Amino acid sequence: MTRRTRRRLLVLAVLIAVGVASASWWSSRRTPPWFAPPPPSESRGERAWQVERRFAEEFSKVRADAPLWGLRIRESDLNVWLADRLRPWVEHRGRWPEQLGDVQVHLTPDTVVLGVELLDLDTVAFLEGVPVKAKDGSISLRWTAAGIGRLRIPWPEARVRSAILGRFGDGELAEFGALLDGVSVPGAIPLPDGRVVSV
Repeated sequence: MTRRTRRRLLVLAVLIAVGVASASWWSSRRTPPWFAPPPPSESRGERAWQVERRFAEEFSKVRADAPLWGLRIRESDLNVWLADRLRPWVEHRGRWPEQLGDVQVHLTPDTVVLGVELLDLDTVAFLEGVPVKAKDGSISLRWTAAGIGRLRIPWPEARVRSAILGRFGDGELAEFGALLDGVSVPGAIPLPDGRVVSV
C-alpha cells in the first residue's frame, strides 16, 4: 500500500467518523415524534381536569354488588394530565426541579416509554421499559432501552436513568423517581368501602 493510498484511507476514515458523530449529534437534538406536549390553553386545562375528575368519580362511585368494572387510560389523556397538572401537583407539595421541562409517555401494547425534557441540556431523554407484575401483585418497570432525542444510545440505560433521577432531586418527584429506579408499587388499591381496585 502506497503512502498516497494510506493517506486517502485515513482521510476517508476521518470523514466517516465526523459524519457518524454529526448524525448522532443531530439525532440527539431532535425531539421524538411522540413527544408533543399540548401547548397551554384553556381547553387543555379543562381536559386535564376532566381526566382527574373522572378518576376520582370512578374510584369513589358506590357499586354495591356490581360486576367487575374497568377504567381505560388513553395515552392522550395521560399526556394532557402530565402536561397540565403534574407540575402544579408537585408545586402544591414542594418544588419543581428547575432543570426539568415537560414529561410525556408513549404506550405500546408491550412497553412504556417515558420522555423527560432536560432543559439544562436542551433535549429530551427517554427510557423504554416493560411493566412487570410480581406474584404478590406489585408492579414495577423493567427498563430495557434508553436514548436522547431520537438517538438510541448503545451504553446501558442506567446512565440515562441516573441523569433523569439526578434532576428529580429529593423532593416530591423522588416518589415518581422511585419507579424509574425499579421500586415496586402496590398493584391493588383499597377503597374506603372495603373494595379493592386491581391495577
